Amino acid sequence: RLTRAAPREVRLPVDVATAIELGPADGALFVVSAAQEPATLLRAGEPPDPIVDAARLFSPRISPDGRFVAATGALRPEDGIQLLLVDLARGTARALAAGRGVPSDPAWSPSGDVIAFRDSLTQTVWTLDVDSDEAKDTGVRADEGGLAW
Repeated sequence: RLTRAAPREVRLPVDVATAIELGPADGALFVVSAAQEPATLLRAGEPPDPIVDAARLFSPRISPDGRFVAATGALRPEDGIQLLLVDLARGTARALAAGRGVPSDPAWSPSGDVIAFRDSLTQTVWTLDVDSDEAKDTGVRADEGGLAW
């Protein structure tokens, strides 16, 4: 038997969101705050729950199991844009190995063990094994638009 759930209202400051992602496991809403420096990855709620700060944070993508977020950004102001992995339970972030240029548009494999991303220098799609931190150029041309498996 199907029942209809009542809509849920989430209140966020109007200048907060630059990117929003819905968690697959629990339906949690994650928001990147652009209203402040550093940028903050938040779990929406009353009040919003800050998870991790970074100098810059773009394109958050939640892993299929809901435990991690892959994003592009910089942990410190002096860092260039990198591929970042955020552990949601621990509230920590680390830079991952990447291609030769600036990474963008991270996308998780369905199994959650590989992240694909676009490399600005080679203009190709790269893959990164999350466990070994090994990045490989697939040779596939990276056209405009989001990556998907």
